[in-house]
Amino acid sequence: MNTIVRRNLVKDCHNLGGATGYGISTQCNNDARADKSGNKFYQNIVTNCTVGGRFHYEYEQEVFNNVFHNCLDGLASGRNYNGKGAKVKLRNNIFLDNRRYQIRWYSGARNYTLDTDYNIYYPDGPDKFWVAYVGEVDFAGFQATQGVNGEGIRGPHSIVADPMFVDPDNGDFHLRPGSPAIDMGIDLGFTTDLEGTPVPQGTRPDVGAFEYIIGTGCGPADLNCDGSIDIFDLIIVASDFGKTSGFDEQADTDNNSEIDIYDLVFVSIRFT
Repeated sequence: MNTIVRRNLVKDCHNLGGATGYGISTQCNNDARADKSGNKFYQNIVTNCTVGGRFHYEYEQEVFNNVFHNCLDGLASGRNYNGKGAKVKLRNNIFLDNRRYQIRWYSGARNYTLDTDYNIYYPDGPDKFWVAYVGEVDFAGFQATQGVNGEGIRGPHSIVADPMFVDPDNGDFHLRPGSPAIDMGIDLGFTTDLEGTPVPQGTRPDVGAFEYIIGTGCGPADLNCDGSIDIFDLIIVASDFGKTSGFDEQADTDNNSEIDIYDLVFVSIRFT
């Protein structure tokens, strides 16, 4: 009851002795025990597990600002106990490259609910989500399951988009400039992110476990943080050329509040 699991890196969970490799898991199926509600999972990163987050039975669980990456299933909730299913609220999470399902919501109970909004999923596909009594669906189909058999809210602010992490396959889940996760989230009361960076850095909190720090990059002229200085960095400058407001701050390489020829030269002479 009211357990908080916060700011953890969970990786490389493997099946052992027949047990599935769960990243974060709750399961209490004994009604004789005390109240099982109110568990909270904040600002965790789960990568390369069989199931990133598994939530059975318990009510009023909060899953906020987590990253579920390269798992077989990003999030799963199944089974029920005495007809009781889980009730989970998802906000500001990122589901990236989960190999089978981004979400597998397969409880047999008809009073389970999944309340989702302000999340990012990538990629999409005709079978990337699984919902009980419906089956495999794409993101649009998943959104359309609101109200099916009493199913929970599918808010309008979740999207399918590449979150643009710096290097997720090597464990770097910071956001690159231009990430759709920047300023996309909803205020959930957090004042710092996984690393202690103040939240928000922009006009709204970011989605995921890390806030993007405005004005930072991955090195001089590497504006998109891909490890190379090339035409794609130059495009970031060129697309805002001549602007004195409303531009990508990465493009203003000399911090003079104008995107001009000096910014173009700064990037172009550093091509690798």
